[in-house]
Amino acid sequence: MAPTFVSGIPIYVQIADDIRAQILRGALRAGDQLTSTTEYSATYRINPATVGKAFAILDSATQPEFA
Repeated sequence: MAPTFVSGIPIYVQIADDIRAQILRGALRAGDQLTSTTEYSATYRINPATVGKAFAILDSATQPEFA
């Protein structure tokens, strides 16, 4: 799903949600390579930092939390 600027949901959240959805439906599996930050930003004409923020959200979701 392409991110949309009119949804009211930040673009980086939309990207992270889309990647999560791809994982859940089996389109992305362990070991698959994600689209690069450069490719995402060029395809959707967004700042690479926005894509980096989406990747950071996904990365932080996989890290164990320590009390």
